[in-house]
Amino acid sequence: MGLIQSLFRSRDMVGGYGLYGRFILPFNWWFLVMAPWLTFGVLASYLIAGFVWFGIGGVALPLALIVFILLGQRDLLGPAQSLYVVFDSNVSLVLASVRLLTENNEGVWEIDTDSRDQFKK
Repeated sequence: MGLIQSLFRSRDMVGGYGLYGRFILPFNWWFLVMAPWLTFGVLASYLIAGFVWFGIGGVALPLALIVFILLGQRDLLGPAQSLYVVFDSNVSLVLASVRLLTENNEGVWEIDTDSRDQFKK
């Protein structure tokens, strides 16, 4: 979420400030903000189209997605595991952007006490 907050704060730099503003910031905006929402929209469109085209048979698409997610969480997808990683990253980025837009964020990072305890050992 910190990366998205940083992009959101520096959005007025896009297009200016040399190569960074013309290439790197738009690239980051695309992969951290736009692409996850595009992925979410395409997935939702496929799920809706499945019900429209196949009626009750369209239930197979959400079930296949659920199986894909469950297998991906357990690292059981074999060569397709990288697709799950991309999917999971996009879901996380969509949730982070929704959280950024809907919550009152002061820019203060939350302390991850679980990780901190693990690093102390």
